[in-house]
Amino acid sequence: MIKKHNELVQKHLKTTVFNAGGCKSYYLDANGRNFAAWPWSLKKLKQRLKQMDLNDYQVTYQTEKTN
Repeated sequence: MIKKHNELVQKHLKTTVFNAGGCKSYYLDANGRNFAAWPWSLKKLKQRLKQMDLNDYQVTYQTEKTN
């Protein structure tokens, strides 16, 4: 699920000002992958988060370490 989402985001970012033009930016990693920008509107982000189904994910919890 996450891999599919990331591939879709990267595909759509290719044509945006964030990725086009060969500029070096803090939001591009060494491979040119944009880890910070969202290629669609804020409205689209809200819609996607509202429709998020936790059953599509394996949720695990990490216990707090004590020293």
